[in-house]
Amino acid sequence: MEMYKLLGVQHVVVYNTSCGPDLEKLLKHYETEGILEIVSWPIDQFLNPSRGWNIKLHNGDIQYFGQIVTLNECIYRNMYQSKYVLLNDIDEIIMPYKHTNLPSLMEDLQPAHPNIGVFLIENHIFPKTQFEESGKFKRAEWKNIPGINIMEHIYREPPRKNIYNPTKMIVNPRKVQQTSVHSTLKDFGGSFHVPFDIHSDHFSYTYGASDVICKGEHMQNATHVLITTDKEGSVDHKMEYLPIKNKVVNETFKFNFTICISNLFGDYNNVLQFAQTMEMYKLLGVQHVVVYKTSCGPDLEKLLKHYETEGILEIISWPIDQFLNPARGWNIKRHKGDIQYFGQLITLNECIYRNMYQSKYILLNDIDEIIMPYKHTNLPSLMEDLQPAHPNIGVFLIENHIFPKTQFEESGKFKRAEWKNIPGINIMKHIYREPPQKKNYNPTKMIVNPRKVQQTSVHSTLKDFGGSFHVPFDVCRIVHVRVPLQGHLTKKELFVDKRVWDFKQKLIPNVDQTLKLSGFL
Repeated sequence: MEMYKLLGVQHVVVYNTSCGPDLEKLLKHYETEGILEIVSWPIDQFLNPSRGWNIKLHNGDIQYFGQIVTLNECIYRNMYQSKYVLLNDIDEIIMPYKHTNLPSLMEDLQPAHPNIGVFLIENHIFPKTQFEESGKFKRAEWKNIPGINIMEHIYREPPRKNIYNPTKMIVNPRKVQQTSVHSTLKDFGGSFHVPFDIHSDHFSYTYGASDVICKGEHMQNATHVLITTDKEGSVDHKMEYLPIKNKVVNETFKFNFTICISNLFGDYNNVLQFAQTMEMYKLLGVQHVVVYKTSCGPDLEKLLKHYETEGILEIISWPIDQFLNPARGWNIKRHKGDIQYFGQLITLNECIYRNMYQSKYILLNDIDEIIMPYKHTNLPSLMEDLQPAHPNIGVFLIENHIFPKTQFEESGKFKRAEWKNIPGINIMKHIYREPPQKKNYNPTKMIVNPRKVQQTSVHSTLKDFGGSFHVPFDVCRIVHVRVPLQGHLTKKELFVDKRVWDFKQKLIPNVDQTLKLSGFL
């Protein structure tokens, strides 16, 4: 009730057959306050009402204590005294996510859909069995109050695939003739499903990725779209309209391969590994790299500027820490915050759409990972074999393999004096690869056709067209030089993998040249 007051509701109608004594006291308070209208509903004196909606499970004369009758009665009761009526259950809150309250939500929705009288709102379950860990809303004052504390329940179930996700409604009552529970039966003007698609994977953090979907007949011939928080009529038409680019099928692209790297934050200053990785990717056929940067160390900042000036690197400013408290990892039990890993899921999805019509393929991987072909000289020749062999596939999954930075090759031939004072890891010195862990999931990263991806997570897509293909380990795998995952293994228990050495003739001078141009040598 108090939430709905904050959201702009002035009138609540409850049909009361009976309730517990404590709730009865609360109802009397709200009735006296004037916000609550209690309609006596003694249906059990005339019929045997069921306690649910499923006749196989809930026997009786009429569904759920006459729910459908009360919903229709409420619409007609308030038809000429309320601009809008919300039809929902006592334990549901119709919550705006991009507006501060319900009036501002409807001030945007109604003008955009002037003839619509029924706005369908998706129902999402927050299990009362799952609690947020901090306990900051476990207030002593509420300890002995019967009922559920919604502030403690921030975990939302993902939508179930291929199963109807029920809706409730905000309606203009003057446009509704008959209603059921989840949609109207007869109305004037039709209904509009609020276009808000929240991604199913958010690693249990409070915030995650979502899509705003523009639907309707008015979109069929549209060429541009303007995204703004301004109300209609106050839009600055000098603002940049975004072109709709999926009208024409492209056969040629500005780039063959783009890498999406997320995210740079903190004082990350691994200059040498970043330079080696960038130069390796150039040799492998990558023409475009996108980095989402919140912050980094001063030395890496210099290197980024060099690559940006060179033209291969696009730096997207990502000041997410000014708006949320981003976690520094993906595990909510270990990494506290509002959103997973500085918004990694958002940047990956944004990067796919940003480059959808200018890059044939996109590589989705971290800054310290190299997607390395083992049977081809470069990425173009790899995909020239993989794509024709799997013509409908748009997602190619590449296994991640750890090269522990704690294990060094013995000869020391890549322990170069020129790189001695360059901050960061020298990947040329780390040729020992951890074996796959039996019975443990070996995570993947991806090479994708962005036009076949609708939504992605970190290690696989959430929605795509055409499915995915797991690329065999011996064809392509990720070279990932980092802290060991299996730190107990000795060098003898690791595999020798010298693939990066195959590029030494060109890689080393290219890295040297980059470090000189960046002011490090």
